[in-house]
Amino acid sequence: MNPVHLKPADSFPRIIWGRFMKRGHGHVMSLNVQVHHGLADGLHISALINTFQDLCSAPDAGFSPATKGRAL
Repeated sequence: MNPVHLKPADSFPRIIWGRFMKRGHGHVMSLNVQVHHGLADGLHISALINTFQDLCSAPDAGFSPATKGRAL
């Protein structure tokens, strides 16, 4: 049984993020990814999260011409 009652059933990935909060010498942000296993594996989700972490760690680098077209 799915914990989320989907009427009608769908396969749209859901990505939800929270606010940035200062912790120690850095910042943290909550991130929730809900996706059907038929669409993506843990490997795909971990690549998404790692890329997102890289972009958050150096936001200016994520939008420079050197990274244009970089696949997630």
